[in-house]
Amino acid sequence: MLNYNWKIDKKAATNLLMSSETSGIALFIICLKTVGSDELFTVDEDTGYTDTMDPVELFAELQDAFNISMPVENENRINAILTAISTDLYFSDSIAFTSISIAVNSGDLGELVNGIMETPTIEEILTTKMEIELIVEDVDFSPNVQRIILNAVKDLAEDDDPATPQYTLNEVVEEHRSKIYGELNSLGIDEKVLEYVKSYEFSL
Repeated sequence: MLNYNWKIDKKAATNLLMSSETSGIALFIICLKTVGSDELFTVDEDTGYTDTMDPVELFAELQDAFNISMPVENENRINAILTAISTDLYFSDSIAFTSISIAVNSGDLGELVNGIMETPTIEEILTTKMEIELIVEDVDFSPNVQRIILNAVKDLAEDDDPATPQYTLNEVVEEHRSKIYGELNSLGIDEKVLEYVKSYEFSL
């Protein structure tokens, strides 16, 4: 689990907030360092559930702090990351898992096809899983979520279209690790945290 006892580079943070391609984990760290953990998360003493800061208020804080207007893709990524780490829905609910995987990876909210949420690709699943596991402790997926993951792996294995680039799961993870590493390094993140990112091992 990442620690956050360091200061971010404001110029780098501004650039990342304005880019629609920024990873969810980099955006989350910028939010955390801007408003503080006590503001971003509160625990309801009666229910034990973790509440997150109102997104509208959070986005206003970011706009004031960095004098920027964030693309909607980054707002979607932040909302998805906060949902994933403050509830167990990402790990237990197939619809939430699908929508969070798509949102964190692409910044889209996903589309309903004949009333059914589109299926996430293995790339969307792996990159999102990596980001969330770098923030929170590992949690076992429910059988329904595991079924989605296995189907995505099967779809990858069956895709024999020569026009489609073929990637191994390791290649997907390594490419995304490199992206995250570059973003976090630009923020001035502590070297111990960068080593943590480099040592991450994915599993399905």
